[in-house]
Amino acid sequence: MALSVHEFWHLLVASGLHDEEDCRRLADAYAKARETGAIARTVPLPEWMLNSGAMTRYQAKILLAGKSGPFVYGDYLVTDRMEVAGQPGLFRAIHRPTKIPVTLYFLSGALTDPDVVDQLRREAATAAALSRHAHYGAYLIHCHTLVELESYKFLVLEELPTATLADRLAGGKSLPPKEALRIACDVMSGLVPFGDAHTGHGAVRPARVWLTADGRARLPTFPLARDPLAVIGAHVTFDIDEAAVNYCPPECVTGEAPNMESDIYSLGCVFYEMLAGNAPFPTGDREHRLKQHCQEVPLPLDKVNPAIPKPLAALVPRMLAKKPEDRKTCVAVLLKQLEKNFEPLPSPPARARLDDWLAANGAGHATSSSGVNIGVPTIFSPSESGTSARAFKRNPTRRNRVPLIVACVSVLLLVIGGGAYFLTGMRAPQKIVALSPAMPERAPSTATPVTDDVTAVNDETDSQAGSAAEPSDAAVMAQPNESNPATTTDPIVAVDGTMWVSPTQGAPLDLKYLAPGAEVIVALRPAQFADQPEAEKLLDPRTLGPFAEFVATALPTLAGTPLSGIDAVLIGILDGSNGAPRPSVVISLREPPESIETLLKAWGDPSAVENDGITIYKKGDLGFWFPDADTPGKTIVIGPAELIKDEVIPAGENPPALSREMEDLAALSDRDRDITILASPGILHTGSTDWFPGIGSRLRAPLDWFLSGHEADGETPAKDLAPATSTAGARSIDMSTHGLPQAALVSAHLSGDDLFLELRASTPLNTPTANLARSFRERMARLPKRVSEYIRTLDLSDYSRDVLFDFPLMVEQLGRYTVVGTQGRQVVLRAYLPSVAAHNLALGSRLALAERLRSGAAGSARSATKAAAPEPLAKRLDRKISLVFDRATLEKALQMVGEEIGAEVLIRGADLQLEGITKNQSFGLDEKEQSAREILRKVMIRANPDGKLIYVVGPSSGGGGETLIITTRAAARQRGEAVPAELAEQP
Repeated sequence: MALSVHEFWHLLVASGLHDEEDCRRLADAYAKARETGAIARTVPLPEWMLNSGAMTRYQAKILLAGKSGPFVYGDYLVTDRMEVAGQPGLFRAIHRPTKIPVTLYFLSGALTDPDVVDQLRREAATAAALSRHAHYGAYLIHCHTLVELESYKFLVLEELPTATLADRLAGGKSLPPKEALRIACDVMSGLVPFGDAHTGHGAVRPARVWLTADGRARLPTFPLARDPLAVIGAHVTFDIDEAAVNYCPPECVTGEAPNMESDIYSLGCVFYEMLAGNAPFPTGDREHRLKQHCQEVPLPLDKVNPAIPKPLAALVPRMLAKKPEDRKTCVAVLLKQLEKNFEPLPSPPARARLDDWLAANGAGHATSSSGVNIGVPTIFSPSESGTSARAFKRNPTRRNRVPLIVACVSVLLLVIGGGAYFLTGMRAPQKIVALSPAMPERAPSTATPVTDDVTAVNDETDSQAGSAAEPSDAAVMAQPNESNPATTTDPIVAVDGTMWVSPTQGAPLDLKYLAPGAEVIVALRPAQFADQPEAEKLLDPRTLGPFAEFVATALPTLAGTPLSGIDAVLIGILDGSNGAPRPSVVISLREPPESIETLLKAWGDPSAVENDGITIYKKGDLGFWFPDADTPGKTIVIGPAELIKDEVIPAGENPPALSREMEDLAALSDRDRDITILASPGILHTGSTDWFPGIGSRLRAPLDWFLSGHEADGETPAKDLAPATSTAGARSIDMSTHGLPQAALVSAHLSGDDLFLELRASTPLNTPTANLARSFRERMARLPKRVSEYIRTLDLSDYSRDVLFDFPLMVEQLGRYTVVGTQGRQVVLRAYLPSVAAHNLALGSRLALAERLRSGAAGSARSATKAAAPEPLAKRLDRKISLVFDRATLEKALQMVGEEIGAEVLIRGADLQLEGITKNQSFGLDEKEQSAREILRKVMIRANPDGKLIYVVGPSSGGGGETLIITTRAAARQRGEAVPAELAEQP
């Protein structure tokens, strides 16, 4: 609804957020800003108030809905609602007298029984005492007090972190052993106060383990551990709800109350899941899994992943012992590990300050200090307590950790490229100047007249239509040569009319110092981007999540300078094979840092290691190197230390070897654009969930469809927009027949009032490029219907409903401003949009991914995703393929073979290490038109002339298929694995 300015000010006063005097001052400041030109006259009042900090987005949402809140509850000002699955009624707030951020847990207004209220008060006091434990209290979420406002009540908790361990493990993701050990030790530390109090926590599971920004774990107490009303009564029982079944101790299955020993078992289940990627007993119905906890032993961790350190693989089974007394010794082991490896977690200073203020002011039972009626926050009602909250949360971040980039790659592929599947996060301009794709021309900017109406906060776009530069003369030249890759001199020929001209004319990306083996390469121009008006909104974590936090916070720390001092950043994401993808980063500064020592301190004081007269700084497995000796620090190389030493430094300024298709695309890239992503779409079919963690798994099917036209089951379009429920393993499809391009390049650039987007895709063999371009055009036309069908499968929250309802219309508008063309063997899609589309596009994308699928829709969607039965691996190995490269790692070469035959390739790194074989060694190869079996044999001989390296065939990690397992002759003999006939004799 549209509100008049008068109505808006009236609601603002009624809400208690600002009094009349404050509103008069704000009105004067707003009018002055418009008159002086500090802001555009078209900027609506709510947007100005948001930017000036006079209200939060949550508060604006309520006010613009015509409601007066309230937002003030005694001494607490509610600023935002938290969406945490299974935890309704959580709100972020500020304690106004001390300005300390807190979390409020609102209870049902029906709590009138004085005995119940008194017991709630005692539970809150007990929880507070636990989190004041002298040594381990900091590992617990602190409960400050119970506040009673007339008939309404809430618990005051310290400010909660933004994510849980469940978020980190979503989609079957596992953690590196060192990180898993640290989290387990933190949780164990949080359990110590419970053990000292001779009680149990009773709710140790990933969804109840909160992770701080730097990756430390904290355990909740009352009321977050369990439903607070469930602990009221004469006896507290262990509630084995569906979320707890995978972590239920055997003794609690029979009804025993939780204690320290039972908590150790639950922690063992969590530890197992962190290392293995799934709970000890992940399948079967509720009763079957509970029976397994009582009677069965899970698959040993060294069988799940041989790379897991043996001490950890041996410790977890002790934690999962069936008899409680057999678990007691694990406490000392875990705490010893904590003392040996990690610094204690300091107690948050705000906790003590607020406790002291509450004690001094007797504020445990506050009364309302505002002049408004006290009520439930507008979006929450007690009736929701029995339903799951919709999940729209920030992703976890870890300060100064480069691997954060990996968690953002899938979101970037969606936001900037992957076609235009969710590009409709952009709100429609109020005035559209119709441009026909057949004859684009510059659209004049038109300003919206200033009125007395208040524009809704969600409508955060200009009223200007997108504009484009004049078409290039090259666009009307002859048809491209279908038999050769594109070159820089090939014209772009539009299939439907002329082609939008690029706003930049930069040289190709310079990939020097990047480690070899990157599946995805992201190039950024931070200083250039930081000057854009859209930068502030795009770098808000609510818009681009952890990637925004990385660019805005971690990147300046790594570089030792603000974004304005960082000229360019290259991020290569390396396939980790048996583990999570790893990053390789090259940072180019405009000026060298004033002090190298400051950089080293920001990196955690890494140790200097000399290697052939070259200094590398090491911190754990991470390496730092300054390649330019004349101006040290102007270029910074960060990545796996062994790759920097063995591959990057010897390569000098030579770029890493890429596949032919990726090299062709890189040659036509433009380093002057704000962001460029070069990727192998084969990651859509890798067995690793690390490429698409959590809700990112929903991206696989739609991206696959847009890039290849592949229909999952040939049925209704909506069904292949659903999340992929399984993958048959890395490259488990025949790429040549599937139609998926071997490489894709996506870029975006903001200039003035324009947002320019470009997607380039290599053409699969035996496919005419012009035909593929027309196929992309047809998919663009089908997008509105597919998006509409997908949205109907979502259980939309109030937060995103208005935005997502407009998605189909916005996709249709996007299609009108997109032109499809060809250049050599590449298809090119280009679009111009208003610049304000950038942050709305990104926000809409996150909302569409974060919203929950309705239960019925999710079930039908899952049943529709059918994996085609792959051809037997033995037959695929007989296919004739070609493998030609100047230099690539063993790991990359094996991956190329897997891509050619559509097979998952698993390298047993531990087996290779025992024989002194490294998967990062590099070599060249020139083998054409030979069987994949023969080329695979030659690759292994090139890596190890002694013939110790072999392959065997095993079951796929995703089930339902076969995996090509790279191991050694000795390891295969020890395990009794069948060696292929052609490798039976050692050369």
